[in-house]
Amino acid sequence: MPKSDGAEFVAEGVYSVLIGSERAVSSANRLETFCKHATQEAMSKTNRMIYLTSTGLLSVMLLLTIGNTIFNNALFTQKFSELGYPAYLIYPLVVVRILALVAIWSDKSRTLKEWAYAGVFFELVLATAAHVAVADGGFPIPLMGIVFLFSSYVIWRKTTESPA
Repeated sequence: MPKSDGAEFVAEGVYSVLIGSERAVSSANRLETFCKHATQEAMSKTNRMIYLTSTGLLSVMLLLTIGNTIFNNALFTQKFSELGYPAYLIYPLVVVRILALVAIWSDKSRTLKEWAYAGVFFELVLATAAHVAVADGGFPIPLMGIVFLFSSYVIWRKTTESPA
C-alpha cells in the first residue's frame, strides 16, 4: 500500500470529521440563535404586558381624579384647599393631566413623553407630600400612582432603548 494512499485516506477522514463538526457547530449556532430570539420575544411580550398594565392603571387613576374634579367640584375644591393649594389650580391641573395622558400613550415625540412622565411624577410627589403634611391618610393613593408611573416609565425606557 503506497504511502500517499494512506495519507489520502487519513485526509479524507479528517475532512469528513471537520465537515461533520462544522455542521454540528452550525446547527448549534442556529439553535442558540433561535433560543435567544425566543427568549427575547418572551421577554418582549412580558415587558409589553407589564407596560400596558402599569400605564393602564396609571391612566385609570388619573382619569378618576379628572372625573372627580369635574363631577364633584365642591368636594374636590374643599379637599384641595385643606391640602393648602389654591382652588384656581384645579382646572389647569385637569388640562395638564389630560395632556400628560395623551403624551404618555402616543409615540409621536420621545421628549414630550419624557416631560409628561416627569410632570406626572412631580404632581404625584407633591400630592403625597401634601397628604402627609396634613395627616389625612390620603397618601397611599398618590404613592400607588408613583409605583405605576415608575414601572411604566422603566419598562418603556427598557423597550425603546436603541442597542449600542
